[in-house]
Amino acid sequence: MIDYIYLGSTPGDEDCVQVSSKGGYLPAMRRECAVYLHQLQRAFPDVHFKVKRFDHDFGLYYEVVAVFNVEDEGAEQAAYRVDDEAPTNWDEEALEELAAYKARGVSA
Repeated sequence: MIDYIYLGSTPGDEDCVQVSSKGGYLPAMRRECAVYLHQLQRAFPDVHFKVKRFDHDFGLYYEVVAVFNVEDEGAEQAAYRVDDEAPTNWDEEALEELAAYKARGVSA
């Protein structure tokens, strides 16, 4: 059986795009999640990550999750290690990726 651990859309000490009833936030939220996913892949190459969509009272939102098979104890332990040791701030590569979006006039 496949399960996952919610990791958020950004490192814990960073600001993130907020869900809004006005809409228009989804593309920025997806980009932000993609940057965070890339950072997590660099830090934890042995874990499988994906961006998952969820429903909210104000609309949809996205989060990065660590995906694992519950029958694979090593994969499950690795996913929980990410939850315990996830970075709290953007790393240099993530900041460069975010800056590239901004330089193109695209908010992340």
